[in-house]
Amino acid sequence: MDQECEICKFENPKCSVTAIILKENKLLVLKRNEEPFKGKWDLPGGYMSKEELPETSIKREIYEELKVEPKITFIKTFPGYGHWNGKKFPVVNHFYLCEIGNQEIELNGENSEYRWIPLKELDPDNIAFDSNREMSHWIINNFVFDIERIKELVKHLDPSA
Repeated sequence: MDQECEICKFENPKCSVTAIILKENKLLVLKRNEEPFKGKWDLPGGYMSKEELPETSIKREIYEELKVEPKITFIKTFPGYGHWNGKKFPVVNHFYLCEIGNQEIELNGENSEYRWIPLKELDPDNIAFDSNREMSHWIINNFVFDIERIKELVKHLDPSA
């Protein structure tokens, strides 16, 4: 008789959570202190723990990495790949807009430094993990706009509108 757990036979993608933290049109990025992608810029987050929901995971990860308690809003998911000990495996990454207000950031050692990058200067190719790069492209497409172009277009509106 097979004593192996039936659900253990599934080798499904791992789930992860990532924070998009914005302040004054700048995105918070962290420099990785560990492999994979050691020394590369990354977005805060990590893998969901057993029996956690994504909302619980993102709050835990942000507190562990930054020592702040975020207010969260789900944005979207992106598929991608995780890397560990030379192995590559599929992940489903849940992205959250995380508001931290004026709380003081305190890194836990997992990352060596943090930086606020202006959205217009964000280069997705410098971000670790493929799903985080995809999200960086999405941020640029949905959060960056040309205010001078908008001002020019507004001039063409009917003044009675």
